Amino acid sequence: MITVIITTYQQEDVIARAIESVLAQKTSYPYELLIGEDGGTDRTRAICQDYCDRYPDRVRLMPEAPNKGVTRNYFDCLQAAKGEFIAEMGGDDYWTDCYKLQKQADALLNNSELSAVHTSWVIEMKSDLSLSKGKDTGCKYKPIAANLTESVDIIRAIATQKGTPAMHSCSWMYRKKIVIDAFAKDPDFFLNYCCEDIQTAYTLAKAGKILYMDEPTLCYEISERTISNGKVAIKQYEFVLSATRLFFEIINKEKLQGSDIDSFLQHKIYVLLMNLIHADRADKLPELLSFARQWQKGFNLRNRITMLALKNSLFRPLFLTLHGLLKSLK
Repeated sequence: MITVIITTYQQEDVIARAIESVLAQKTSYPYELLIGEDGGTDRTRAICQDYCDRYPDRVRLMPEAPNKGVTRNYFDCLQAAKGEFIAEMGGDDYWTDCYKLQKQADALLNNSELSAVHTSWVIEMKSDLSLSKGKDTGCKYKPIAANLTESVDIIRAIATQKGTPAMHSCSWMYRKKIVIDAFAKDPDFFLNYCCEDIQTAYTLAKAGKILYMDEPTLCYEISERTISNGKVAIKQYEFVLSATRLFFEIINKEKLQGSDIDSFLQHKIYVLLMNLIHADRADKLPELLSFARQWQKGFNLRNRITMLALKNSLFRPLFLTLHGLLKSLK
């Protein structure tokens, strides 16, 4: 059996589209849709309950509970899943290939060395977002070059991903037992961070080979919820800092070294500094510096200049003007 997990929160306008894309799957394998609605206040839960009532043999809704956050919500769903294989999706995304489940389950059943199968995807832009420049509606995103990726190669790709993920979780299908067993051994590794996909991707990469299918099965939506204003920028800072701590833990676990590792961490520091500039939160700099000291590397020139702009409100307007000019010339 396959379990499809949808995690959702405050998505009454798009959740039905996600659910319908799962119910449209054409497959010879039995599957269930398990929805984790995370204590929102809009009509999302009522919409999900309506699908449960209409498709009682196909759709399940996790019990109502106070807001857990995306990580706990996801792993609670995973532990409740009945399927041997797991596929997943965010409530604001949708699948575009009605044979996705069939093709991916076929691949896992035909090759016991595989821990997961993933695909390319397209992006749907809902507005002109400053944080999403370079991401064009309808473009196909291909995460890695190899069709069959060995463990050591994809672990390094996961640990150094800057923009495009090494594997998009909403495009994959994986063997549940691998992640469930790892979760039981070290739940803190899975629960102490702001996301669920990086830990899962790393765990799957450690366990076996990863098959990539070069055909888009997912439409990933970027909406106005990610607009870069002060309130959202500080949330982005907190998210990126948590994710960077997780990347750093993986790098240390695997004893990864090299110029690509240094470049990755310098890039993450730059992103964090820019989040703090947009949020006007220089008070968070000591926290960031405390994390950076664990890395035991000095900041590069770009990061030293960016840190100066964060600390000096008089220099900041000039810095942002030059920064915007340089981005426009790329």
